[in-house]
Amino acid sequence: MAQGSSDPFAPGDTILFSGEHSRHDFPRLIALKREKRLHFAFVLFDLLQVLENGDPRLDDPEAADLPQTDFMVREAALILPISHFSSAELRRHLVRRGLAGPPIAPIRLAGALPGTGPGRAVPGFVPDRFVLCVGDVVERKNHALLLRIWRHLPQAPPLAIVGRIDMEGNALVYAVRSNRSLRDRICFLPNLDDEALLWLYRNCRFTVFASRLEGFGLPVAESLAYGKPCIASSAAAIPEAGQGCAISLDPDDDAAWCEAVQRLADDQTVRAEAARVAANFRLISWQNTVDDIIDALVAVKHPQVR
Repeated sequence: MAQGSSDPFAPGDTILFSGEHSRHDFPRLIALKREKRLHFAFVLFDLLQVLENGDPRLDDPEAADLPQTDFMVREAALILPISHFSSAELRRHLVRRGLAGPPIAPIRLAGALPGTGPGRAVPGFVPDRFVLCVGDVVERKNHALLLRIWRHLPQAPPLAIVGRIDMEGNALVYAVRSNRSLRDRICFLPNLDDEALLWLYRNCRFTVFASRLEGFGLPVAESLAYGKPCIASSAAAIPEAGQGCAISLDPDDDAAWCEAVQRLADDQTVRAEAARVAANFRLISWQNTVDDIIDALVAVKHPQVR
């Protein structure tokens, strides 16, 4: 803020956008950037949508009806992908467009919830006797695989699925709730706060994460940060989130997932897997994330400072 002014922005300021963005915001952001001569830095999660090459909006410097990745590429002074996978995907996208693009600096994403207490118990779940899956119920998260596994393994521990239920997930939720063999063993928890989620992480037996596409895979890192074994998809950036400590499986290999869930039903096996996680997983803190962001911003603003 300029001294003596109520304007929060001074010419040349950099604004960091740490979350996903709505196209409804883009016209105002474009006007603000031009008017105040601002610089934008964006945290990039993944490349879920981009325009086709040749779309006329790509040649219009004022076009606001853009997917967020295309908006970032055009307007950013710096892009901060949350994984090396997403960074590589973005670089490939720029090559396909024939663009140099803005500077790209991957950052480390923290893998633990805030708070150090025990959390708040969730009724109906017995410690060490349930499996946890964290992630919105959308098609790409591949919850359908988990339903097939739990249908095939009637003796598997109850499964708690934590996350927003998207419209495209309604049919899957209905299929579970209308199936006598599944509805008492698979529970959807769409509105949990951090205290309840913290308790679930601390008290689950292990976690599962079968997604087919992620820019990182935060639930994998969170599980391992709490010392909990994780059976995780081998797709996209998810192995990067697991640091080689998750049980990494093809998200379409039902037999391998069945075998892994059965193995972790054994007390000695799950304890040995938890010990392996504790010995090898390197916790990344939110301070590490902040440090990476600050270092990248400084490097762009002052390239001579290293």
